[in-house]
Amino acid sequence: MMDPPSYTNGKLFQMQPLVIDLCEICHKKVKLYVVQCKCKRKLCKNHVFSQNHECDFDYKSEGKLILEKTLVSVQPQKVDKI
Repeated sequence: MMDPPSYTNGKLFQMQPLVIDLCEICHKKVKLYVVQCKCKRKLCKNHVFSQNHECDFDYKSEGKLILEKTLVSVQPQKVDKI
């Protein structure tokens, strides 16, 4: 014997909204190649680069932070005089 369907909020079931990936610049439907920029936008292949979609993410300061964390400061050793 099958269980009766459960009702949620007075409905037999809830429909999920259909999610279609669209480029946020040209609003073109993107099928396979969806890129999310560091500024959190979904873009098509034509607007991937930061100069094509007026990206507001600061790549320069992020690069400086990465270099500060990964590079080791080199201190020269003192040479004894003979």
